[in-house]
Amino acid sequence: MRTPLRDLARKLHLWLGLTTGLVITVVCGTGAILAFETEIVHGSHPGYYRVETQGAQVPLQRALDSLAAALPDAKLTGILVQNDPRATWEFNYGSAGRAYVDPYTGQVIATGVRRPAFFSTTQELHRWLLAPGVGRAIVGACTIAFVFILLFGLVLWWPKAKGALKARINPFAVFSKHGGGRRKLHDLHVSLGIWLLVPLLVMSLTGLPEGYQWATRFLYVVTNSPDQPPAPTSTSDTTLATLGAGQALRLGSQALGDAKQWTLRLPARPTAAISVVAVPHDGWHDRVVDQVYLDRVTGEQLRLDRWEDLAPGFRARRSIYPWHFGTIWGLPSKVVAFLACLLGATFPLTGFLMYRASRRRETT
Repeated sequence: MRTPLRDLARKLHLWLGLTTGLVITVVCGTGAILAFETEIVHGSHPGYYRVETQGAQVPLQRALDSLAAALPDAKLTGILVQNDPRATWEFNYGSAGRAYVDPYTGQVIATGVRRPAFFSTTQELHRWLLAPGVGRAIVGACTIAFVFILLFGLVLWWPKAKGALKARINPFAVFSKHGGGRRKLHDLHVSLGIWLLVPLLVMSLTGLPEGYQWATRFLYVVTNSPDQPPAPTSTSDTTLATLGAGQALRLGSQALGDAKQWTLRLPARPTAAISVVAVPHDGWHDRVVDQVYLDRVTGEQLRLDRWEDLAPGFRARRSIYPWHFGTIWGLPSKVVAFLACLLGATFPLTGFLMYRASRRRETT
């Protein structure tokens, strides 16, 4: 039954879809490609990330000495150590790439490892259409439009009868129904739209803070949270010899306690504090972290941020990434995100085909 609300929803759903459809297809398609980047990269070079256990691990300093000989001109910016006996040690050298070391022998496995150019380009296309300025604004505007397209679609296609809902949410029944191709296309568009409404809404809404600062500000306002305080600075004379990376990681891991993994961050600014970030065993996603800041000369603890003590807004902001990329519950949610993006990329096409078919029928 047609109502003024449904008529308005139909027009807005149609015209927003026609004007933003191409961008939505690109963003959803690239999102599907990025969903399994980690698995693809690790699967293509398993030797970088996994080793066989061989007794006791060597001191971290031995690995640092090997890397200093292999990369004499590179500047270390970070170290990742996992609480997994088969995981390699990862060392970040910024523009010089990453290096991997066998923790049982101290042997350098690989150096100069960078993110594959294909995935870097795909992410740039996903976030700003390869045009950092105007592209980011376009993607942000189309993301907002997509949220309304999904909501208008819900108003437009949600059936009032329970029996009709059961029939409408079964995409496989589309091909067993009577009717021409246009009818089948319509039913498939509607059925998949209902199934994918929630994951697509979640990914669209969580994508906004990545493109707009006001979205993050809004998150802090609705949670009544202050901004996260800036990182502390080293208070001692930074012209002295700085704290060794191995010693800093040891001090940080001692302060944070047992965890899944520890990451040492060495900022480039000489006055910036060193930080160690730990992912606790009971964290419900990989962005639940504790962090300690250390004076880069003396190793003195400057500040300790426990996840449970952070403001709700900051915890919510840190949780956006796993919600957006579907890593929130590991592989199952990642599969859902992949399928939602892959099928969501087809909506503008099927919607346009439906529009073109209706225009042809009106002119005949």
